[in-house]
Amino acid sequence: MKKQITALIMSVAILTGGVNVSANSFDQQDTYRDSRIIEARNYINKSTYELTTELKKMELSKGDLTLDEIEDIIHNYYKTNPAPISLARDELVSIQDVFPEEINENQFYNQEKFEFNEFINQHKESGEVISFSSETTKTDVFIDRSGVFILNSEIEPYNSLKSTSWSYTPNQRTSGTAYNALGLKMFELWASGSFRYDGSKVEVATKDGGYERKFWGSTLELTDRGMGLSRNLDLEGYKYAEVYSRLRTESTLGFRWFGLTVTDTTVEVKIGSTVGGNVYTGGGSI
Repeated sequence: MKKQITALIMSVAILTGGVNVSANSFDQQDTYRDSRIIEARNYINKSTYELTTELKKMELSKGDLTLDEIEDIIHNYYKTNPAPISLARDELVSIQDVFPEEINENQFYNQEKFEFNEFINQHKESGEVISFSSETTKTDVFIDRSGVFILNSEIEPYNSLKSTSWSYTPNQRTSGTAYNALGLKMFELWASGSFRYDGSKVEVATKDGGYERKFWGSTLELTDRGMGLSRNLDLEGYKYAEVYSRLRTESTLGFRWFGLTVTDTTVEVKIGSTVGGNVYTGGGSI
């Protein structure tokens, strides 16, 4: 709409003799815009490749990195390789101009509901996820030109729940973190819980959840759609219990300097258990 109003004002001014505009000025603007698109594409392609390569090397040499250590690597990379200032201040291009295929293909932009666990699991099956684990943690990282997505699961201190008829799982926390294409953290959404089971039934024993808007997520409209909720599932004769959190995101999420409004999306993370006490997340069990 802003572009349409600007074009209308310019047209009226030209017809009334108020502005003398040459064809060259429009050509110069188009050339400038095209150069910004090329610069954005080159920077994001380069940073995506280099950060992926760096984390894959760490996966092979140190497969037990913690979430804090992984986030330090991401932070330090973008601190050393920041986006060009000219791009950060440019409003002439959008994600549709730089990577139009992202709008058509990227699940995060197109789904009314973005299931963090399934998203990571899908890319893990195709070998695109970088994984780190220890005895009590598991962290999966997926990087593409739209940003960095991290699913982290960790066993929390055991809550000492006991029963003569039920067995209990340790409390476990799963979090989903989203970065934009500049490596800036936007938000974190988490769910945690423990489960009781007896081999034929499973129930949620404890549950919690929440979200945190990070500094660079200030451009997002975030709406609580339910934190630490529980549900029981019966799929093809198998019973499960889950704890999940949902967050509604609106406005820009891909590139900080782009003014594109992304389709509203409900983001979900979850943690679940089988009747045998096997706790699972989208990235697998600890």
